[in-house]
Amino acid sequence: MKTNKFLLLPALLAILLPASFSLASCSDDEPRYDNYMYLSGTVWEGDLYSAKQYDGQTYFSISSVIGFYSDNDNYDTNGYGYWIDYYNEDAWGRDYWANHIWWESDRYGDVAVYFEEDDYTVYLREAVMYDSGFLTGYIEDGDFYEDFELKVTYARNWDAYEYGE
Repeated sequence: MKTNKFLLLPALLAILLPASFSLASCSDDEPRYDNYMYLSGTVWEGDLYSAKQYDGQTYFSISSVIGFYSDNDNYDTNGYGYWIDYYNEDAWGRDYWANHIWWESDRYGDVAVYFEEDDYTVYLREAVMYDSGFLTGYIEDGDFYEDFELKVTYARNWDAYEYGE
């Protein structure tokens, strides 16, 4: 009796190849769900949809920069920092509004950010860092919710800004 060994190889490949594809990831951009430990020492830039009330007018930011720092090490889950909102207008004598911030993150991806000059708190919810240098989530400000995507950027000369009014 003659056997055909070549029929067995295609059958094995048909079974094993789909399994190997399902185990491999197609993306190099892996999320970091433990980012609460890695915020300290990072600076992010993007649109956070900030609004500022001034002299009875509402002004909307065109971009924001946030720097997260701590006094200890890069694995702190709280610390201090800076939040700069940039505007097209300069109603208060400059085209930005700067705040010193205090921040605290938890293991669920939520970051509470307290604005020292404005005496106000917002929340970056479900914040997830990606290896490609993005931070995504949504910002919560009372009844306001908006998705955001920030890109890692460089540190600024934070002392060059005027804070508050």
